[in-house]
Amino acid sequence: MHRAIQKIPYEKLTAIIYLIALFVDLSDSYIVNIAIPSIQNAFHLPSSLASWILTSYLISFAAVIPASGWLGDRFGTKKIFLVALCLYAIGAILSSLSNSFYLLIVCRIIQGIGGGMLVPVGQAIMFRAFPKERLAKVLALIAFFALLGPSIGSIIGGSIVSIFGWRLIYLINVIPVIICIILAKIYIKEDRQVIPGSFDLLGTILSISFLIVFLIFLSYLGSKNNLLTTIITLFSASIVFLVGFIYHQCKVKHPLLDLKLFLMVEFRICQAVIFLALISGMGSLFLMSLYLQDAYSLSALKAGIVSAPFPVGLLIMFLFVRKILNKLGARAIILIGLLFYSIFTFLLIIFNPFANTFSFIVFELIMFLRGLAFGLINVPLQVTAFQKISNEKMGRASSIWNTCRCLSNVIGVSLFGLSLNFYPSSQFSCFNSTITGNYTFSIIVCALIGFVATALSFFIPKNSVK
Repeated sequence: MHRAIQKIPYEKLTAIIYLIALFVDLSDSYIVNIAIPSIQNAFHLPSSLASWILTSYLISFAAVIPASGWLGDRFGTKKIFLVALCLYAIGAILSSLSNSFYLLIVCRIIQGIGGGMLVPVGQAIMFRAFPKERLAKVLALIAFFALLGPSIGSIIGGSIVSIFGWRLIYLINVIPVIICIILAKIYIKEDRQVIPGSFDLLGTILSISFLIVFLIFLSYLGSKNNLLTTIITLFSASIVFLVGFIYHQCKVKHPLLDLKLFLMVEFRICQAVIFLALISGMGSLFLMSLYLQDAYSLSALKAGIVSAPFPVGLLIMFLFVRKILNKLGARAIILIGLLFYSIFTFLLIIFNPFANTFSFIVFELIMFLRGLAFGLINVPLQVTAFQKISNEKMGRASSIWNTCRCLSNVIGVSLFGLSLNFYPSSQFSCFNSTITGNYTFSIIVCALIGFVATALSFFIPKNSVK
């Protein structure tokens, strides 16, 4: 076995290790989300506390991402990647063994710290292993696995909870993580920057403070039973921390996040476009799961199966996106992908998938076409954003990219959760469907965000990757 693995080219081996870890990491929240009702019943929790099973992971996940680039440069990407994998596995094992809610929250924080470090550091390892001319290939893999995990997470979670109970949802991730630890320890080469600079402690404090307060603000915003003054206070505090962080990063010699990367027009525009696209795309996964379970009383497993054409479309487009990129260029592909994704998202409000056989077929076709269109977006955006980033700054650029990606996922879930909570649930009739008004409104918002991202993509330079 050892000799067989040694024959695998180094760049492919790093891809295998990282993509396994990435799939496990990014599917976690969606798997756990399905199990929250079971955990809530087990610990006799009110809904306000149960949400922290997910929120605690996301807060710690997002909080450590900005520091991950410096840690990898200073101590070595291999070493930090191994630490991240170990923390994730330890947190998962302890979560499954937790006999109290507050112990579970502590374990989830540990798991989130490992998950937050894992993504940008592992991505930097891959980027440095692949030559720039093959960057499109590795980014296609990352984009596919980053979307596949959340796409099928509800199916995996629903199956496990229904058969084995909620504790196994944490243990199911441990085995692949342990495999990654063994392979990374033996085969991944250490990479450390010669002069990573001093650690930006104040920047770390400000960034963590902003992320924590902002994510708490989002969780409060999605609840009906909170005072307006509390929401305003949290939002104002998050803005103060954000402004303070940006000001400090512009003044300090060795910033936590190299905001000068935003001076590159490709990186700046692509970051804005992917931020909005993921709010819509990842938020829609959360939205469709609830929509199918609530409006049509499907189980979590059946809802995941009905939603399956979306990741299938992603998989198929993954096979062709690099060839299309070489022929049409990045900007054209991004525009086409975002425009059709937004149109197909809007069409979801028209068809009741269970009215008749024809409606079901058309609904599934729309889901499939949405997946194809969304599959056109990620690779060209990342290739364009990172094409002018040097290897020395790849870790910092990856930290920025993944921090924004994490925030977009959380904002997407919170935004559509907010629309479902506060928009009147009156009936809305359209053609042969009868959809409650809050879901109709949420789907329209999802499509509109896609159209805004489409408009922004016009500002991507014409001479971008082709």
